Amino acid sequence: MNKQIMAYVATLILIVSAGPMARAQDVDAGVKGGMNFSTLIQNEIDDQDMRLGWQAGFYSKIRTGERFFVMPEILFSTKGVKYDYDVLGSSGDLKLNLYYIDVPVMFGFHLTEHLALEVGPYGSYLVDAGYKASGDDLNDQDDLDRDNFKSFDYGLAGGLSYQLESFMVGARYNYGLAEIAESDLADFTLENSRNSVAQLYVAFRLTD
Repeated sequence: MNKQIMAYVATLILIVSAGPMARAQDVDAGVKGGMNFSTLIQNEIDDQDMRLGWQAGFYSKIRTGERFFVMPEILFSTKGVKYDYDVLGSSGDLKLNLYYIDVPVMFGFHLTEHLALEVGPYGSYLVDAGYKASGDDLNDQDDLDRDNFKSFDYGLAGGLSYQLESFMVGARYNYGLAEIAESDLADFTLENSRNSVAQLYVAFRLTD
């Protein structure tokens, strides 16, 4: 686990230090944030709804050719799922809240001067977990034991971005490849679930 944390710290140092490097190399650095629309990929559970969350962090865009670039990022990202229930006349919803540090590394290709296609892997580290229940007879929220969930998640990401002079907007989808449950209880409840997150974001360049 210490090696994973060191990897995230090293990535953060790389992104933050990209600002001074930008004058000498073809590198941009900035901040980004946006909305997450998350669910879980589950084989046998259909009564789930999208959970609305958010993301925020830093990015670095390194141009490697006339049309190609690499864009590492480090983000705080909220994920999870919402379940609706109706039991014995009582209805409401239950939200599973998962909080991650995401490190995607996107490889991009400019389709036009402004529009780019991006694909790449991501790795995530779980920093917290909790739940919130709201309904006719129940309103409760609390933390969940992180030991019930795997600390490390990974998957594939892809999307489109539109770059203007000082800011960028984009849409992305993250497809989880790792099951998130660690304990037998979590695995029984979540049915071998994996993260599935659609994202809309805006990014602002901080370098000249």
